[in-house]
Amino acid sequence: TMSKYIRQAYIFMDNVKALPKQNVTESDVETMKNECRFMVAYYYWMMTLVYGAVPYFEDDMTSDSPDLMRGQKSFEWMIDWLDNQFLELSKVLPDSWSTLYGGRATKLAALALRARILLFAASPLVNGNEWYLGFKNSDGEERFSQAYDANKWKKAADACKQLIDEAEKKGKGLYIVNNKENGKVDPFMSCYGATMRTEGEGNNEIIWFRPKGNYGDWEQHGTPRGCGGNGGLGVTQSLVDAFECEDGKTIEESEVYDPKEPYLHRDPRLAVTVLAPGNLYEGKRYDPIDVKDPNGDYYAPYGRSKTGYLVRKYVDDLSDYADMWDCGMNAIVMRYAEVLLMYAECKIELNQIDNSVYDILDDIRTRAKMPVVDRTR
Repeated sequence: TMSKYIRQAYIFMDNVKALPKQNVTESDVETMKNECRFMVAYYYWMMTLVYGAVPYFEDDMTSDSPDLMRGQKSFEWMIDWLDNQFLELSKVLPDSWSTLYGGRATKLAALALRARILLFAASPLVNGNEWYLGFKNSDGEERFSQAYDANKWKKAADACKQLIDEAEKKGKGLYIVNNKENGKVDPFMSCYGATMRTEGEGNNEIIWFRPKGNYGDWEQHGTPRGCGGNGGLGVTQSLVDAFECEDGKTIEESEVYDPKEPYLHRDPRLAVTVLAPGNLYEGKRYDPIDVKDPNGDYYAPYGRSKTGYLVRKYVDDLSDYADMWDCGMNAIVMRYAEVLLMYAECKIELNQIDNSVYDILDDIRTRAKMPVVDRTR
């Protein structure tokens, strides 16, 4: 599929032309070509992420092209190419689009993908991972470099910092909702809105999104059976346990944690990420534990979560939509919060844990009404 989309973009670039009578100018054509370059790079990144080494074509190929069955480019080559492509595109793509054309490629989107790609390339998963030793291309070249390069973290950190600076110039920041009664930050609505609200609804956290993505399957499988869903999009116990308590300590360390009431006094982000037994959904208590549950959420071999937990993130109430299979939600590809955490990760890996790292973590934690990081530990 990705290869098909890449070829479609090349065909478009080869054939698009200005149409003055239809108000399609040369400038419009150049912008559309750059958008195609953006999508070509994005699809190549998707393939590189999955396969590591992929065949690269710089233009359209037909079935009778003599060079069609070419070998793969190494992972390192692809990362370098993607790095250069997105950096160059960030210089020529528009700063933004009107609401009508929201979701099209922008300068920030290019910088965001570049930062994410360089972060992944710095990870030990692909940075000197000996598991890939012996996986070679047809020309005998190793698909993945076997030499760990710590400088990749520096390159990723610089890309993240450049993105943060540009994002702040464009008014991007953490989405925050204040409680109308006391004026304080509402942790639930802030964290909920960061993933569920659109730019048109004031969500300044979105860097890039896919407009009106079909979230039908996700919504349906994340919704309990008792509310008309399939109830099969489960969450592991280990993820639930990873959320800290409201005092900023783990469930093993915290004095407020009660194993009999494991979802009380927890990080507010747990409630907007996971639907746990006893939580409300559409005015009903989700109960996959009680065999007598009147809503039909009790565990069954098919159409139920194997763990009793369901995904709540990106799952709105089905009653909010006339058609659950065509909910028309914007699929967020990159948020400002992720950008901040990527930068913090790079700095930590470089052993450069300074105030900028603590400030980032504190900003994200205080939005969720969690304690700031203990800088003495």
